[in-house]
Amino acid sequence: SIILDTANPSGVSIKINNDDQYTTSQSVNLKIGASDTYIDQMAFSNDGSTWSVWEAFSTDKPFSLTGPDGINTNTVYVKVKDKAGNEASGASDSIILDRVEPISSVNKLLEKSAASFPLSWNGNDAVSGIMGFDVQYKKGSSGSWENIQTGVMTNTYQFEGASPGEI
Repeated sequence: SIILDTANPSGVSIKINNDDQYTTSQSVNLKIGASDTYIDQMAFSNDGSTWSVWEAFSTDKPFSLTGPDGINTNTVYVKVKDKAGNEASGASDSIILDRVEPISSVNKLLEKSAASFPLSWNGNDAVSGIMGFDVQYKKGSSGSWENIQTGVMTNTYQFEGASPGEI
């Protein structure tokens, strides 16, 4: 017996790193989906016109981004075909590659011996933005780091418990 299959596959989908908006690595994972009983192969593109060679279909695919870091998105396209050679139009997903660390600084501490003094800091990340600051201190060069605040969006704090000369 023979199966006549003239229908193109449908429901083609792709998600980069589970649909994350940003990644810090060129190595990502693709999740591929398609609605066809006889899906057989898949191919990929970074521009929608130049495609990789066909390879065996899989719902998971390690992939390496080739685009630049920064505000430009890296888009990955996928197309699939079934065992009869029917090809589905491609689907795509995009992600921003951000391997540049944010910049942060602590403003100069006031030279006082008081056990209460103001702290202030700044930060910048031109690509994905600042999601929050973790502020820590340690007493002396051999002390252990202790959290003051974690995940805060503010950039000032009134410190209590040690003088600037101790930290």
